[in-house]
Amino acid sequence: LGAAVAWTVTFFALGTARILQVKGKVLGVLPFSSPMWNMLIAAAVSGLVGFSLRLLVDQVWAVFPVAAIMIMVYFGVSILLGIGDDERWVARSLLKPTAALAA
Repeated sequence: LGAAVAWTVTFFALGTARILQVKGKVLGVLPFSSPMWNMLIAAAVSGLVGFSLRLLVDQVWAVFPVAAIMIMVYFGVSILLGIGDDERWVARSLLKPTAALAA
């Protein structure tokens, strides 16, 4: 567990340093767009809900229902925050693959 935490902290610190370097010294912009922030917020809310449910129901059988709830929460929060053109294209391609190619 210690090695996993050390690697996670290292990658997080390096990623943060690179973002700050690009923002401050290279381009002066953040590498995240508004839709990406929406995805990150939806993922954080979904992860928090899933983690909370796993703490409440500590049974092996609960993995699949919790995962299904996390997916529903992710899509629900994504819809509430707004869906960008790229996400619409991906959803269209999943629901009807030939429609995305025609657009």
